[in-house]
Amino acid sequence: MAPGGGLEPPTNPVSAYHWYGGTREASISQELYGCDMVVSPPSVYGFMDATRTVEYIVNDPEFKLYLKERYRRDFARCLYRNAKLLPKILRNPAYLKQLSYRKAKAVIESVTPLKDFAKIKYGILLDKYIDTKLLRKHLPERKSSEVTNAIIEFELKTDPEKRKTIIEQAVTAAEKMPPGKWKLAVITDFFTGLRASEVSFIFNNWGKLKKIDLGETVMIEINYERKTKNAYITLIPKKLYEILSKYLPLKLHAINWLDNIRSKYGVKISIFRKAFNAITATYLDSAERDLLQGRLSATQVKHYIKHIIEISKRYIEAYRPYLKILDKLEEELKEINLF
Repeated sequence: MAPGGGLEPPTNPVSAYHWYGGTREASISQELYGCDMVVSPPSVYGFMDATRTVEYIVNDPEFKLYLKERYRRDFARCLYRNAKLLPKILRNPAYLKQLSYRKAKAVIESVTPLKDFAKIKYGILLDKYIDTKLLRKHLPERKSSEVTNAIIEFELKTDPEKRKTIIEQAVTAAEKMPPGKWKLAVITDFFTGLRASEVSFIFNNWGKLKKIDLGETVMIEINYERKTKNAYITLIPKKLYEILSKYLPLKLHAINWLDNIRSKYGVKISIFRKAFNAITATYLDSAERDLLQGRLSATQVKHYIKHIIEISKRYIEAYRPYLKILDKLEEELKEINLF
C-alpha cells in the first residue's frame, strides 16, 4: 500500500501533479503549497503527498461552490460533508469500518467529484493516487437491520404510531403552506411521493405528458430519464388532475422551489416521500411503491405496468382519507391569481 492508505503510486508521478508539458507547473505548486517549486510534494516514497493534496482541495471554498453548481443543493451539501472525511480515510482506510455501511459508501462516492474538481482547477490527475477499489474492500458489512428496519416499520406495521406521526407531519406541512404555486407543488408531492426535480418536470411539461384516465385516478407518463433513478409513471387522484389541468404548465425550478419552501416555511420535501410510503404501506407492496416513486428499472416497469389498473384501485383507497385536502386546495386557489 502506498503512503496515505488506499493509494497506489503512479507510473508517472510528475504527470499526476503537473500538466503535461509543464505549462502550469509553477502555478499549481504555488496554489497548493504557496511556493514556486515545480517538484512534487515530498513523501517517503518520492511521490505526491495525495492525502495532503486532498485535504487542501476539500477545504478550498471553490470546491464547495463547484458541488453546489453541479448537483442538487441538498445532495451537494451531503457530498461536501463526506468529502471532508477523505483525508482521514486516505491516511487509514480501516476507519471506514467504524462508519455505517451507508455513510462509508457515501464517503467513497464523494471521490468522483473531488477528482473532477482537482483536474479542472489544478490540473491534477488523482486517478492514479486514489484507489477506490481498494477503499471499497474496507467497507463495513451491511447490517441486516439496515435493510429490514424499513420493512418491519411499514410492511409488518409494528409501529403504527410512528407511521401516523409521519403522515401527520406531512399533512401539517402541506396545510401550513400559503396558497400558490409552491403549495400546489407540495400537494402534488404529497400524493405522488416523487422527487422535487420530477415534480418540476411535471409542472414544466404538463401539456406534453400523456395522461390515462383510470377512473378515480389518472396515470401520468412522466418518462423523466437520468443516468439512474428514472421516473416513468405516477398516479394522482382524479381531483388533483382536474386542479393541475387548470393551472399547468407552470415554470417551477427544481432547486429553487425545494430551497424556498425549506427556508421560508421549514418544509422539507423528504417528509412527503416518507408519508407516501406510510400511507400506501398496507395497500401496495414495495415494488409497486417503487414503481410510482421512480425506483424501478425499465424492465421491471414493463412488468408492473400491466397491473396498473389494479394498483390504481389500491392506491386511491390508501389516499381516500386525504382527498379532502384537495377540496381545500381548490377553494384556496380560486382566491388568488396563480399566473
